[in-house]
Amino acid sequence: MSNLNIRITPKIKKQMDKLEINWEEYIQKMIEQKIVEEKRRYAAQTMDAIKKDQTWGLMPSSLCKTGSLRLKRLYLMQALQ
Repeated sequence: MSNLNIRITPKIKKQMDKLEINWEEYIQKMIEQKIVEEKRRYAAQTMDAIKKDQTWGLMPSSLCKTGSLRLKRLYLMQALQ
């Protein structure tokens, strides 16, 4: 595992110590949630860009030739897993 150091004020540390919370576990879960949220945001932006590139539901010929649309979709599916 990697370490992540953060600085907090003494006031916040005192307040944290009063609570019976596993802060390490809590912060790990929050980071994992943020990663999922950002992956979804990126996927939505990419899908919007793909949709914008399409004309009347058809793939632009440039994307058909290069296959980049297929690669984008594959990447999105992997990012969401």
